[in-house]
Amino acid sequence: MKGRLKKRYILGFLIGALFLWLSVRKVDLAQVWLAMKEANYWYLLPNLFFTFVGMWLRAIRWKVMLDPIGKIPLPKVYASTMIGFMANNVLPFRLGEFIRPYSIGVTGKISRSAAMATIALERVFDMFALLVFLVMVLILLPTLAEVDWLDNVGYLGLLVSLLLLAILAALRRWPEHSRKVVERILTLFPKQIAYLGAEIFGKFLTGLSVMGSGGGVLYLSFLSLLVWALSAFNSYFMLLAFDLHLGPLAWFTWLVVVSLGIMLPGPPGFLGTYQAFTVVSLALFGVSKELALAVSVVTHAMQFLPITLAGLYHLKKEHLSLKYEAGEEVGGKA
Repeated sequence: MKGRLKKRYILGFLIGALFLWLSVRKVDLAQVWLAMKEANYWYLLPNLFFTFVGMWLRAIRWKVMLDPIGKIPLPKVYASTMIGFMANNVLPFRLGEFIRPYSIGVTGKISRSAAMATIALERVFDMFALLVFLVMVLILLPTLAEVDWLDNVGYLGLLVSLLLLAILAALRRWPEHSRKVVERILTLFPKQIAYLGAEIFGKFLTGLSVMGSGGGVLYLSFLSLLVWALSAFNSYFMLLAFDLHLGPLAWFTWLVVVSLGIMLPGPPGFLGTYQAFTVVSLALFGVSKELALAVSVVTHAMQFLPITLAGLYHLKKEHLSLKYEAGEEVGGKA
């Protein structure tokens, strides 16, 4: 393990440990254990089913973005999706986001740089969907508007999303002008680096091709809302497992608070941050810290274990190895 990655692991685990401590502070762990023992684990079966349906929907959405670059079979796109999410579970600071384009670059024989552009675009659509649901819960749950940090994160997320979307749209709308600006900047570097940088940027522009179609953008927006709505619905089964009969507003509040919370840099698999923000979100609906912590542990395990195992399976099936080092590329075309 290289020094830079090792430092990220250490920092990530320290951040996770802080949030985990905040989660268990002043909590009766015996009550947490009792809640976990009394849970009805049959509800994990529909949760598991919809987890993989959600991953399949993510793969469909990614394929729509990848189609202008290369026609890759959906099963291969799904495999790379699972590999990327598995990598997020075992690597700190969401480094799995870089593994995914490398994986599809190797298996789909397309440019990694173009694939990376689709990941950036995907994150913008994800943020859009989350902000739609955030506005919904802020309107329907006035007490949530009193959570200052969430309000600030929402505004910041909106600003960042609009800025990223504007940049990506400008790159797509004026590719030649954008290319010239980048090439001018690259003249400050040695010729070999400048040439490589220009080539990579050109392929990155290719990855934004899907933005040229208004219908494509609307379809991606619909798929993004569907992906996240299904994720919110899936939390219903985890709540039922602990005999918590909370309505859709609770599902979406939990989804939004946790999703925004785990955007913070953190440990592999969001250990600690996931627990802390689950406790915060469920407290808004009168759920005790002990019960909320029990829910968070089981739900986190249901998101971590199946996806990690499935990702490792696809990693082996595609004859790839999970190896992330700063500055190192994992096969495929640049």
